[in-house]
Amino acid sequence: MATPDLLIVGGGISGLAAAAEGARLGLQVTVVDRNSLYGGTAVIAYGIAIVGSPRQEELGIKDSPELAYRDFVNWGGDPHPGWVRYYAEHSKGELFDWFAARGVSFGQIVKPNGNSVARFHHPRGGDVSLVVALYRDVHRSGKVELLMNTDVIGLVLEEGRVAGVKVQDYRSGKSRTLAARNVLLSTGGFQNNPELVRNFWPSHLGKPERILLGAGFEANGSGLDLARSAGGTIAHLDRQWNYSPGIPLPDGPTGNRGVYVNIVGPIWVNAQGRRFINESGDKRARLEALTRQTPAKAWMIYDADLRTTIEVTHPVFNAEPTRSNRLNRPGMMFEAATIAELGEKAGLPPAVLAATVERFNRGIQLGKDEFGRRVSSDPANGPPPELIQTAPFFAIPVYPLTRKSMGGIQVDMACRVLTESGQIVPGLYASGEATGFGGLNGKQSLEGTFIGSAILMGRVAARSVADRIAPAPRPMTGKPVSENVVRRKADPSSDASCQKCHNLDHLVTDSRPGYRHFRLSHGIVLERKLSCSECHAELAPFRENAHRINKFVQTENCAACHSPSPGP
Repeated sequence: MATPDLLIVGGGISGLAAAAEGARLGLQVTVVDRNSLYGGTAVIAYGIAIVGSPRQEELGIKDSPELAYRDFVNWGGDPHPGWVRYYAEHSKGELFDWFAARGVSFGQIVKPNGNSVARFHHPRGGDVSLVVALYRDVHRSGKVELLMNTDVIGLVLEEGRVAGVKVQDYRSGKSRTLAARNVLLSTGGFQNNPELVRNFWPSHLGKPERILLGAGFEANGSGLDLARSAGGTIAHLDRQWNYSPGIPLPDGPTGNRGVYVNIVGPIWVNAQGRRFINESGDKRARLEALTRQTPAKAWMIYDADLRTTIEVTHPVFNAEPTRSNRLNRPGMMFEAATIAELGEKAGLPPAVLAATVERFNRGIQLGKDEFGRRVSSDPANGPPPELIQTAPFFAIPVYPLTRKSMGGIQVDMACRVLTESGQIVPGLYASGEATGFGGLNGKQSLEGTFIGSAILMGRVAARSVADRIAPAPRPMTGKPVSENVVRRKADPSSDASCQKCHNLDHLVTDSRPGYRHFRLSHGIVLERKLSCSECHAELAPFRENAHRINKFVQTENCAACHSPSPGP
């Protein structure tokens, strides 16, 4: 294998953006990722912040780089001014225009806290559509090699310069060394590492007894260790963007994995059965209030009318009746005919809980909530909260949930890794969450700036490498994946042929290294009783001399599990 101009550690959305941009500029690129699939946590996201887009103009939203810059600085608290300025001035071209040229369209635009105007764009189909667009670019180029199920276990240093990586194949266990002219760390953050999360837990929050891990499975901080080994410096690990409310992931192997749950209109009560926060208010205040309860836990209380609004950010919850069945498990959701009975089942003081719900309902009727929650209709914010009055009644225990790292590897505006003294580490770059998104958000996010800055930084890193090495024309590493494939209709009658070689009932329970996504996705297939040909129609009927999965066709299936976009 020829030595690549750029070896990217991590195939999340920042790494994919760097690969696509690098290939466009003539770089020979290798992407190494622990997972068997691309995209990282972007496949479950549903929005991206863009300033001054054509879609904003269509909707009559007046935005500008100057206004966005002020919002970032005022809301974030000590953001990196250079990255803020670059994002505000270039997100329209680097993000909106780039993806629009690749067939991605944007629908609803909303205005999260801290934004003066609506600039949180919902891609139609969710952010997975962004991932798919980048992945297709990578395969069209013929200049990118993907090494999946492969862990980078060290950097190779030659005369003070990063000159490659040491890797281990998850499936075979074999190790080897890969040379590279430049290395880009796009490994994600550390919010799936409970030790790092607790060691650097933000000081303004209480210290919860239980914190659920809601970041990507591979977001364990490995990129930080790799950067340190080459002399890179790490900073601001206490800048964490954590969420509430989180619920434990059903069937999770460790019990500490969690997912984000959203219900329209519930109240939150503490272990004493009392409300303690404006449930529809600022996410920052909501999380801080939750972490200061004893214990740091809340119960979301709602009724039969609100039950239909439940949304959970995880593929296994995307379709009914799966969603309700998975929540309806001992300890995850409590149900009762009366509020007092609900208190008994959930371990809350029955009389106190009943009085809390009665006081909430009375506040809505009188038009004044004790915690300042909006109780009147507002066209900009939707209808007011509903009374909690229709049996049966429900309670879901929720906890703090980790999500994103806003500190990490320190880089300059060319994404080059810096030492503690501010010197450049030769041959080493970093982008995306591994860098805390360049410090773009400061101490808190405007929303949509995680995915957006990860993509933007990946593109900047690839251009930085190309500018410095002026790549000469080189032959493609592989043949571009064909897009001219016959897409046949699903044929359930072919399933018997599939099962002869692929016994899913067995394979989804076989915990083989490097097959985590296979087990998860095919577990969903079995649970929903899907036909094999619904996802693999191009392989049916079985033809021995043409039995090869086409990667372009497979990208069309991602939305079957990853389609979180709430906007039209």
